[in-house]
Amino acid sequence: MKFKIFLISLFFNLFFLNSYAEERVLFIDVEFILNSSEAGKMVNSQIKKEVDKNNKIFKDEETKLIDKEKKIIAQKNLLKEDEFQSKIKDFRKEYNEYIKKKKNILQKLDKANNEAKVKIFNTIRELLADYSSKNNISMIVDKKNIIIGKKDFDITQTILDNLNKKIKEVKLNF
Repeated sequence: MKFKIFLISLFFNLFFLNSYAEERVLFIDVEFILNSSEAGKMVNSQIKKEVDKNNKIFKDEETKLIDKEKKIIAQKNLLKEDEFQSKIKDFRKEYNEYIKKKKNILQKLDKANNEAKVKIFNTIRELLADYSSKNNISMIVDKKNIIIGKKDFDITQTILDNLNKKIKEVKLNF
């Protein structure tokens, strides 16, 4: 009985696979293209410069906050309790404002990065649609979803070359 079910399922699978043998399926490494294209490299470079600039500012502000905290702690025995608590309260307020500012800047950077990557990805999608219609391709799959495949079915370099011809840069909106 199990053998009959196996034979039937084997026959069905072979028939099913043969009926779609004419379909062409290719794959592409989208992440590689996003990071290796001229536009992608430019976006990554702009983000890195902005992150480095902001990290320097954050580090300076953190150093100032640490120094201020040490001064307040050193004055603990010299100040009255209510003055000390007032200074602690002011310090916490200043620290919370710093945290909000830092979070806001990081969110803006992340948003700008995502918007730029979406622009690049939309161009990739247009190129893929054009490529698939010109070459009678049934399906293009992202490489990260492929376990194994022939290198002949990888069109990453072709699309990367076309993308580099189509867009050279993407401006970030900070």
